[in-house]
Amino acid sequence: MEQPCGHERFGPNGEPLACCLLSSLYGIHQAAYDFHDVLSEELLGQGFSKNDVDRVVFIYQKEGTICLMAWHVNDGLAGCNNPSFLATLKHCLHLCFRISDMGLVTKYLGIQFECNLTT
Repeated sequence: MEQPCGHERFGPNGEPLACCLLSSLYGIHQAAYDFHDVLSEELLGQGFSKNDVDRVVFIYQKEGTICLMAWHVNDGLAGCNNPSFLATLKHCLHLCFRISDMGLVTKYLGIQFECNLTT
């Protein structure tokens, strides 16, 4: 890996030094796995459990609150029967990962959604 322009470092004999990548970068294959591991750790710490069938689905079910969350690479989708729990969860995830709430879902992983808030 070449050193980035403006941040070059040289050895004692003037030779350019090699870079050692310490963490995954967004856009490379391993980054999605690393993000999933960190996200899983955070959600499990908040009382979620992983779905036995699909690793990207997380379930929270305590004291009458049910929350389902699915994450695929960097796209998340959540539904909850407790709006204040969901708001707190989104705020926490924003603080941890700087996620943005995109509002009501209209399309997720190529699936078109229509929301009817009256039912």
